[in-house]
Amino acid sequence: DRRPHRELEADLREARSAYTRWGALAKVSTLEQDFAELLRGWQRPEDADSRAEGERTHSKLAGCR
Repeated sequence: DRRPHRELEADLREARSAYTRWGALAKVSTLEQDFAELLRGWQRPEDADSRAEGERTHSKLAGCR
């Protein structure tokens, strides 16, 4: 039965999407490394846009130091 795996995959994808929207790119990277097999090949179209926005925000904040 793959139901527990599917629930875990759904939770991981939801967390990944939220961290991406929030610009927590280090956390996204950690999730992608730690759970690569479960997240492989999955990216919602809005994740790419959110990640790009998060990277821009991160760059702006890093320049304020």
